[in-house]
Amino acid sequence: MRDLYARCLCAHNIGIALTWRERFDEAVTWLDRARELAREISPLAEASVLVVKADTLLEAGRPHDAEKVMLESDAIAGSLPSSIRDTDIIRAALESTIGNHAQALDRHGRALTRAELAGDQAAIQVIVVSLVRAFTRAGREREMLETAGVAKALATSALHAATSSRQYSPTQTPPRPTRSSASGRPHSRSSTPDARWNPTTA
Repeated sequence: MRDLYARCLCAHNIGIALTWRERFDEAVTWLDRARELAREISPLAEASVLVVKADTLLEAGRPHDAEKVMLESDAIAGSLPSSIRDTDIIRAALESTIGNHAQALDRHGRALTRAELAGDQAAIQVIVVSLVRAFTRAGREREMLETAGVAKALATSALHAATSSRQYSPTQTPPRPTRSSASGRPHSRSSTPDARWNPTTA
């Protein structure tokens, strides 16, 4: 495969798929390959791959390594705007995992507000499920139970929508279900393999 962008996307998505299978060491290896290719494309492409690597490290139970990678991603991206470098939910989960509960809940709240304003139902579902775990870690049982009820309602609604989508036109793309990790924390949108991810727009 000679196309640089295609090679980068391929390595990126293999890394994500391996993360889903909890083959974390292999996933990191592939994401490091994706990073090397992304570096030849643009700083934001490289920074975006690092966000996915941080998510993988977080799934692997290595929050401090994930934090270091996020800082590296920030340093590379600087103030450059990007529509694909989605860090909110990963940062929120990271803060929760390392015990910064107030910051974690604040980040979840801001991420949820942005998702609601954008009408992004997939992101809302991911954030709400992550918020359930954040409340659990913070020892806030009442809020956890309330949020878990919301998460269940959203999952039911998504299942109904997926069932209804069987009537979609052949020219339409059927919706994808939200994936969750074995640890229970949903994968963020930055960790969703998507052929539409284009490093040239990073």
